[in-house]
Amino acid sequence: MPTAPSPIVTFLAIASVVAFAGRTTYALAEDADPARSDIDVWNSATPAKGSGAVSLNEVWRTDPGTDDERDFFGLIAGLDAGPDGRVYVLDSQLFLVRVYERNGDYVGSFGREGEGPGEFYRPAAVMATASGIEIPQLVPSRVVRFDRDGEPTQDGGLPRPEDGGPQGFLGGAASGGVVVFSCWADDFQENARVSHRYLARWDDEQWGTVYHSEIREFVPADPVIDENVYDTFDRRWDVGADGRVYAVTKNGDYTIYVWAADGSLERRIHREAERIDREPDEIDQVRRYYEAVTRGIDATIRVNEYHRMIETLFVRDDGTLWVLPTAGVLDRPNGAIGVFDVFDGEGTFVRSVTLMGEGDPFHDGLYVVGDRLFVARGQFEGRISSWGGEADDDAAPMAVICYEFPAP
Repeated sequence: MPTAPSPIVTFLAIASVVAFAGRTTYALAEDADPARSDIDVWNSATPAKGSGAVSLNEVWRTDPGTDDERDFFGLIAGLDAGPDGRVYVLDSQLFLVRVYERNGDYVGSFGREGEGPGEFYRPAAVMATASGIEIPQLVPSRVVRFDRDGEPTQDGGLPRPEDGGPQGFLGGAASGGVVVFSCWADDFQENARVSHRYLARWDDEQWGTVYHSEIREFVPADPVIDENVYDTFDRRWDVGADGRVYAVTKNGDYTIYVWAADGSLERRIHREAERIDREPDEIDQVRRYYEAVTRGIDATIRVNEYHRMIETLFVRDDGTLWVLPTAGVLDRPNGAIGVFDVFDGEGTFVRSVTLMGEGDPFHDGLYVVGDRLFVARGQFEGRISSWGGEADDDAAPMAVICYEFPAP
């Protein structure tokens, strides 16, 4: 079994406190000047073409109430689907990938814990690429690869840094022939651990364009965990079918950066929005998350009294950008997953769309692949439990729900 990393290494990787300085220079994409105004698209809080609702048609779901192998999950850490519609669900606690046909029929599973071919440890995501299935690891920095039948193929990984410092993957996505990873790497200084995290394109076993880069400092003698620093882009980015990359880079902003496939910064999409204060139980929920991932570290935790602006985003194959603002979760009607802001290919806020279905984005993971939307029930509480934290007893049991997701 791989040697377990220290609490500090685990926290820096999982919570994305992260990045590096001093060992390697990562040049940002061209035209990354934040002062440019010709790329800014400003939107009011009102959609240009009004609002509507879409009732999602459930196709299949797993049943956590049975003892069937296909229905049992330890912790769903990622989900993707291949061009044939076959669905791959990554379980980071059981160290395997469960496979389902497009109609929900269970195919089987592959993978196991370890460091050899077809084995992984601390997986960060599952990706259905043109060549097969790829699983980037949080630590150590390795991409475990399989063919579409689950047979191991040649692994990949990050180039080894000269100083041998720790590094790894935070996530990954592939679309339109473009493979993008979010990563972390650390550099040790006299009194601090300087971390770097970055969002970059991967081309033929080497880095291409770096779209976004952040530097953070962690002082072990006086560790401070600030939500504004630690909660930025790593769970709010996506790759479109045309190779464009979309990301939210700041916790408190309603701004989405859009890079073209060649790495040039194409636009910044803004929408008028007001901050929403958190209720005491909402502050407590976020604090429990950070206490879980910093278990073993005596850190000062700073949680905002207001919600972040954006919960998640995804890009559909037609080029529309779907953004779920926090307000769209808090103010959603009964029986709705959320109220989404939909932007066209030019960055104009065209519609507000309520998706009617079962799911709570504060507790569940959302994955959109082609014409399907998948809800990973109980993902948030599952993460807290896996890190040794105290989960909510009323949390939904881990399960997958698959919906048809037609264009509105």
